[in-house]
Amino acid sequence: MKTSIAMRLFPNVSLPVKLQLLNENLFCDLKYAPKVIEGIVYNLLQWPSSVIESIKYDNIIKSTEITKPPIFIIGFWRSGTTHLHNLMVKDPQFGFVSQFSVAYPQSFIVNSWMKNIAARFVPKTRPMDNMPLAFDLPQEEEFALCSMLPASFYHAFTYPKKAGEYFDKYAMFDGVSSEMKKEWQSYYTYFLKKTTYVNHGKQLVLKNPVNTGRVKQILEMFPEAKFIHIYRNPYEVYMSNVNFFNKFTLGPTLQDLPDSSEMEQNVIHRYKKAMERYFKDSNLIPPGNLVETRYEDLIESPKEILQNIYSRLNLQGLDDTIGNMRNYLAGLTDFKRNKHNFSPEVIERIKREFDFTIKKWGYTVP
Repeated sequence: MKTSIAMRLFPNVSLPVKLQLLNENLFCDLKYAPKVIEGIVYNLLQWPSSVIESIKYDNIIKSTEITKPPIFIIGFWRSGTTHLHNLMVKDPQFGFVSQFSVAYPQSFIVNSWMKNIAARFVPKTRPMDNMPLAFDLPQEEEFALCSMLPASFYHAFTYPKKAGEYFDKYAMFDGVSSEMKKEWQSYYTYFLKKTTYVNHGKQLVLKNPVNTGRVKQILEMFPEAKFIHIYRNPYEVYMSNVNFFNKFTLGPTLQDLPDSSEMEQNVIHRYKKAMERYFKDSNLIPPGNLVETRYEDLIESPKEILQNIYSRLNLQGLDDTIGNMRNYLAGLTDFKRNKHNFSPEVIERIKREFDFTIKKWGYTVP
């Protein structure tokens, strides 16, 4: 049976974090109790590998230095971050977080032997948009953070009744203590050191939509970090997000989903807060370390957009790897993007709620 990252989200969460969240949420809806049992059994099976990896590699990882500033690809969900990430990591000078490493964040070094076996159980495409999926492909590190500590918005997929609270606290850091923020930064840095180690010191290219509202916290960790912000037509983003969160949450949830109107309002809430925070905090990024691009331009003219990104961020080597990127694009010729139908009511709602980005970027109804 093929299992996506969504289905593995709860089992992958470490046992201490799992128990803490179950306690906070008063366990789960009873019909999901078998998932909880499965998750705890999975933890017990994975525990020896985690212990061995910690004993063998902990000091090595802690002493690993991130000498090259990471490149953070940010943008609201469904804005093209995955496509841009997949393109850029075709450049062999860059390292990245893999699907395998987020599936086994505490043991992916010692468990490397089982990658080919476990890969048989991974679907070939993502359920919400049919993008390619495989253990060797890049993945967002938020899934690893979700496994390691409570301070991750992605726990909202397991506990959707707290989606608003988890977003405000763990994507925006609103109302969060300085101690919790420092803990998050410590775990994040450790995981990126681990990723740097397995990538032999390469400069990391990372993709994480949650980081769109965390620019300030990332700069506290990596003052010279580089950022690529990709944005897309807000009308398409809204419809795609409603589809994404409805489909993705079905896998890991331990609670009955909120009704559709609440899910849609959550999308609006997240988009407005994330984009407003990004517009505010992007001014903190040092000159020369930020480039912004439209998703539609990347689709239409990928070479020109990549040339602009490399030039603006002072990156070298695009000419040497453009062939790899062309090969990746050639493999997407049969890829079909989701098409959305916009009712007059939905158009009016998006226009009203997302007016600030629609006007800023000059978008119209598709």
